[in-house]
Amino acid sequence: MVLDSNLSVGDKIILSGTIGDHGLAVLSAQQGLSFGSEIKSDVKPLNRMIQSLLGEIGGVTAMKDPTRGGLADALNELSEKSKAGILVMKKKFQ
Repeated sequence: MVLDSNLSVGDKIILSGTIGDHGLAVLSAQQGLSFGSEIKSDVKPLNRMIQSLLGEIGGVTAMKDPTRGGLADALNELSEKSKAGILVMKKKFQ
């Protein structure tokens, strides 16, 4: 079963999209802020992508939607619930 409390030492964390777009879109709408470009919230369903990952990779152990509290909050919750530390390192992919 995939829960947000199943992290283990050596697990990798994968982000499936941009960071912060949804939160910024909601905040700008609530506060009436405008920017030089349009900020869009990505609210598409993820069930097909997740089903594909579960079937192809087979090693997905935990999931978390960082929409409400952002990435830092999601990582903190994963860490606390799993009783495992998380080391965040920026890696550039080509």
